Order: sequence, then structure tokens, then C-alpha cells
Amino acid sequence: MNRRLIRTVENNFPYPIAIEFRRLNTPDFLKPDYKRLKQILKSAEKTIHFLALIGLSDLLDKNLHQTFDIPDSFRKEFVNRFTRTTFGKWIALLRDTVRVFKDNGAQFFMEELSDFFIRGAKKEAEAQKAFNSLTTIRNGLEHPNFNPTPQVFKDLCQETESYLETIYQELDFIIDYQFLFVHNVSVKYHRFQQPGFSHTLAEVVGLTNEFSSFVRESKDLLHSPSVIIAREDDEEFMSLEPLIIYSDEGEEKIADIFLYTDWDRKKRLIRYIPADKGGKFNLLDTSFAEVYAPTLLRFFQAFALPEETESRREALEKITLRNETHD
Repeated sequence: MNRRLIRTVENNFPYPIAIEFRRLNTPDFLKPDYKRLKQILKSAEKTIHFLALIGLSDLLDKNLHQTFDIPDSFRKEFVNRFTRTTFGKWIALLRDTVRVFKDNGAQFFMEELSDFFIRGAKKEAEAQKAFNSLTTIRNGLEHPNFNPTPQVFKDLCQETESYLETIYQELDFIIDYQFLFVHNVSVKYHRFQQPGFSHTLAEVVGLTNEFSSFVRESKDLLHSPSVIIAREDDEEFMSLEPLIIYSDEGEEKIADIFLYTDWDRKKRLIRYIPADKGGKFNLLDTSFAEVYAPTLLRFFQAFALPEETESRREALEKITLRNETHD
């Protein structure tokens, strides 16, 4: 992979992608062995995970504001793909989300995302082909008859790195969007004037969690606190909550970006994983559960079969009742 692309991903891509990719380029992972191979695959999985959550957030927004035709096949597969998630499930979820957008003649907020994954109406784009090839290789590693040699690992590292390079080259458009965390908002409201809002924003890009911050004045109120995508040249934005959030309530109590990964209603778990060192958490054990859990339920209400939605709604009600009783 050429050094220019490496610098671009590490310094300008969204933080969850950049920080995972950076590990691949540290001394511990340079040798072309099993350890490096696993990190290449992990970098690709974090990328598709992040993109699938963005696509799904956008689909929910569009579905709330206009009539969208959600096919029965999407609804039947939604819970399977949105819970107990895997590399392959994230690929399938983004693929099917893109198809819904294309079939409805709609555009993503991040417009390039459609053709990044599907060219025209149905043709697999190069990035999707690369992701599919990577999952095939990953699945092969688990096969009982897989008997690698050092040369096999070296060859697999070269092959998987070329797929990862294709993905990041095709994803170059992502640096034209701002990924921001809304720290806080102050209101300016003078007599006989419309209110204005002053937002303290942090750019969630690059390798450090000490995100570069700035203040933006706007006539519109941004969601706070939340991670959003914004365009450089206008005031439009899209919130990614509750699928991608900023918190310090992970196991390690370190502020980090967290990505939704599973809702296991039987075990009373809504799992989130950190981009870096924040430690995983169960959403239902956090201080913001009462806000984010019902918001997460909206995805099931919009895209899942009715019985799947109802079972989760009932589970949340039982948890709420139990907490109120304990209080």
C-alpha cells in the first residue's frame, strides 16, 4: 500500500477507521504472518461496520420524512443481520440498504455511498467485491482443513492488503465530509430577533481522541450530545445516534467513540464496542439508556417484522419498570 494512501487514511478518515488501520502500520504488525493478517481483516471489518451504521441511520431518517418502500425481504432479514453481527452481516446490511435507496430513487446524505457499493442498479462495485473476497478468506481461516505455512500467510497478507487498498481508494470521498461530535450548544436570543445557536464541535477524525474543536454559529439547533455527519459547504447534517456515540461509560472509563454491535433481548444486553480503548459496554447499564434505547427501538419499528419489534418493546418496558421499582 502506498504511503500517501496510508497517510490519508490515518490522518483524514473518521476516527474509528483510522485508529484501527493505524495498528496495522505499527512495528508489532509489520511481519506478514497470522497476526498481521488478522489485523488487516479487523481493519476491513471496522470499516464496513462503520459504513453500514451510517447507511442505516440515513435510511431511518429518509423513512421518517418520506414514503419508502421497504421490501419484505429486508424486513425478514433485518433482525438476523442487525443482531449477533459479523463481518458478513455488515456487508449484507449495507448492500441491502443501498438497494433500498436505489429502488426508491433516493440519495444518501453521503451521496457517493451508493455507487461505492453498487454500480448502476445491481452491479457489484469494486469495494463490495473486495469486502466479499476478504470475508471468504476470513471464513477459510476457520476451516478445519486449513493448514498454513509461513509462505501461505505471506501470500494471504499480500492479497488481503490489496483488497483493503482498493476499499480505501474507493472510499476517498469520505474525507469531503465532516464527522463531528457536538459537545454543547449555547443560545443567543435577543428581543425581536430569531434565536441563534453557538455549537462547540469536535472533528472525529484521525488518530487521536483529543479531537480538534471549533465553534460554529447556526440558525438551526444540532442534536447534543451526538456524533453527526456534516457537509463542508452547507449547514445540513445527519445524526448518527444512537448507533455511533461518544461516551466515557465503557469498561475502561475512557472517553471514546462507540459503535452499536448487538441487541440480545434474552440476556438484557445492547452491546457497543469502542473504536479504541474505551472498553465495551451494555447500553442498558449507562446513564443515557433511557434516551438511546427507545431511539434504537425505532430501527426495529421501521425495518423489522412486527413481532420482533414488540418483543423488544416489551423487554424495554420490563427493564424500565424494574429500575423504577428499585429506585
